[in-house]
Amino acid sequence: MGYAGITYDNVQMSSDAYFHYASVNQILNNLDAKTTCGVSQNITTNTAPVISPLTAYSIPKGTAYYLDATATDTDPIKYTWEQYDSVDEDATISGDSGWGYNTQGAVGRSFFGTTSGRRYFPSLPLVMAGKLTNKTVSGAATTPNWETVSYVPRTLHYAVTVRDENAQRPMLSSLETTVTVGNDGPFKFNGLTASSVLYNNASNTIKWAVANTTAAPYNVANVKIEYTTDLVNGATWNQLVASTPNTGSYTGQMPDGLTGAVKLRISAINNIFYAVSPQVTVGAAPTSTTAAPTGLSTTSADVLKNSAIVSWNSVPGAATYSVNYRKSGVSSWTNVSSTTNSLLLSTLEDETAYEVQVAAVVNSVPGSFSSNYVFKTKPLATGVNYCILNTGYNSVGNIARVQLSNINHIDTNIRSYKDLSEDPAKIINLIRGNSYPISIFGIYNQAAPMTYNVWIDYNRNGVYETSEKVYTSAATAPATNGIGSVAGNFTVPASALVGNRVVGMRVASNYAAALNNACGTAAGNLPSGAGSVMDFSVRIFGSALAVDETKDTKSEVEIYPNPADTFVGVRNLKGKADYKIYSADGRLVQSGGVDNQIINVAGLTKGMYIITIKDDKNTYNTKLIKK
Repeated sequence: MGYAGITYDNVQMSSDAYFHYASVNQILNNLDAKTTCGVSQNITTNTAPVISPLTAYSIPKGTAYYLDATATDTDPIKYTWEQYDSVDEDATISGDSGWGYNTQGAVGRSFFGTTSGRRYFPSLPLVMAGKLTNKTVSGAATTPNWETVSYVPRTLHYAVTVRDENAQRPMLSSLETTVTVGNDGPFKFNGLTASSVLYNNASNTIKWAVANTTAAPYNVANVKIEYTTDLVNGATWNQLVASTPNTGSYTGQMPDGLTGAVKLRISAINNIFYAVSPQVTVGAAPTSTTAAPTGLSTTSADVLKNSAIVSWNSVPGAATYSVNYRKSGVSSWTNVSSTTNSLLLSTLEDETAYEVQVAAVVNSVPGSFSSNYVFKTKPLATGVNYCILNTGYNSVGNIARVQLSNINHIDTNIRSYKDLSEDPAKIINLIRGNSYPISIFGIYNQAAPMTYNVWIDYNRNGVYETSEKVYTSAATAPATNGIGSVAGNFTVPASALVGNRVVGMRVASNYAAALNNACGTAAGNLPSGAGSVMDFSVRIFGSALAVDETKDTKSEVEIYPNPADTFVGVRNLKGKADYKIYSADGRLVQSGGVDNQIINVAGLTKGMYIITIKDDKNTYNTKLIKK
């Protein structure tokens, strides 16, 4: 009934002293099937709790929600809400597996019962912290952890078990319901950031993403907006508006006399989903109509691969706002107009830095522009772009070490999946046209033959294509349990995309047969059900110069500081010296003579460069980081 701690992807290491609904259901079904075994006995000293009928709901994806239950009993009662969706034998749901993008299995764990019939998914303090996924594992059932919303359409099956606390003959009752996650969403606030000020003496426009929730199957015509000063737990809320049409915009004033930090909550009426804003400040409106708007910013949730919502504090009397934006390092601006104090910037390049500024336009006269605000669009990601690959039996050929180029990653923990794609210290540097050796080590709990397979998304389209498979090992196994290894070589093709933006690399082991597909079966599983997966990020350079980060052994030239902001100092030059600075894709971006052992790099945008310094004796190449 309880097997905590005996597998490898464990949510916690020991069982909790109560039965999950799935176990209770198995027991009851087993007993019901044994009509001739045992003698039934009616319990007359206690009655089971009576639960009011539950309602099934449809909600948008990527959105927090809650479930409510009401029961009656003569004894004190406690409620336990639990999901009972299983995975098939070839899959494991891990908090590090593109979790929340899984179409089967749980998105949250079971917790001890509480006296409240409401449970938030995920826990309300987590949502208050601005998070919808908590990958923390190995906690106890009293500690909120290992919870996520679903970012993909699917049906979630839930049951509430109500236990009475009768000391002599405790009894329980259970009811089931479903939450259907649609393909719209997320439902969230738009244009509110930690820099936002909502006025208590002037009107504010509060915006949210409706996410098609006025239509079926969500059918949310109206929403409720509240605020709280309990910024951590959200234990108490105050009503801002009891009901307003679910149009995506509400104009109103914060309560007179309210000042300081608050968070807002917008909740669907006659449904169960909601959203919480970042911390905002309540205060008085500015008196100047010509000063630059304040609070220009964005949030992580509002920045996507190819778009971003930027917002700023409104200026009373402003009919429109003039907004300039550009890629960092580009001289010319793109100008657009906005009638509100937020704007969606679209058709942006992914994993690219942009800067933006804004001015209020009052009586057709633009005021001062704000200082530039810089943000960076999101890169490709597993689950969003790259497919998820699951495994069910990860103790055979578990990937323990990957050696390639500048990376020697070691992880002896047995796990189904490890996502290293967002770890900047694990970015693999490759040069277009060069050949590389790769070594992979696996942990074997039995002498089973395993293949090791590697893909690199050379064209950066978010798909591991058949032509992008760079290595397949023969099916090998050690003579005994322990560590086995394979090694091979591959060449980065001339067609590979180069530049500062990373591409994905997937390493996957599979029992016996080589993998033909980096996404596995139609269900997203390893065909054999046994093996493990690691995802990395790769940066590809256009020439050997771009990653030649080792100086000539005869040279003692050094640059400092590195990373640098405005100037780079150069030590140990031998006579007159010249320098050249190249971008990561091999373009010459700056050159000149080294004057007084100083190089001015203020004109460079943030990023990685290669600097070449040539004096009378040697040539010195190294990486330069502009911060």
